Amino acid sequence: MAALSALHLLVDLHAAQCNYRITFAGHCASTIGFLEDKTTWHFSSYRIDCHRYTVQPLAILQSIASGLLGPAAYKGGVRTAVLGLLLHFFIACTASAIFYVAAKRLGFLRRYAVISGLLYGFAIYLVMNWIVLPLSAVPKPRPAVPAISLLNGVLAVVVLVGLPISLIVSRRIARE
Repeated sequence: MAALSALHLLVDLHAAQCNYRITFAGHCASTIGFLEDKTTWHFSSYRIDCHRYTVQPLAILQSIASGLLGPAAYKGGVRTAVLGLLLHFFIACTASAIFYVAAKRLGFLRRYAVISGLLYGFAIYLVMNWIVLPLSAVPKPRPAVPAISLLNGVLAVVVLVGLPISLIVSRRIARE
């Protein structure tokens, strides 16, 4: 009976370590991604009806919550912004978990962490923009995106989300 309890403890400790690695990578990627969003929107104010607007951090987070709540997210104040922040971290942690499971099974993802991270980031961008957003409650139609903003969006996810997830997860797995 004691051996079984010790086995359960080891399994629980291993699961906690895996969860820590996944969560750490997800939080890093999510934080970097949010800071990039805020910086991009702050320095590239856009024109609507001849008025200049700067997007505030609250609106960025509410836009994430609008994936669940639709346009009502923009009227929810801080509550919907907090929901958006939680969703942002959840999505990044999910992306980290998927990469962690794949990297445990496929050694080349760890050996070529930079290339696999860049490719994984591009895959994340495609999944989010071609599957998740169209299926979400985000207000439609979404406005056309200028080419420079599209390029910035792709590069941001590739370099600031996919790459950190890959590097952090690969390094953590190597320590096991």
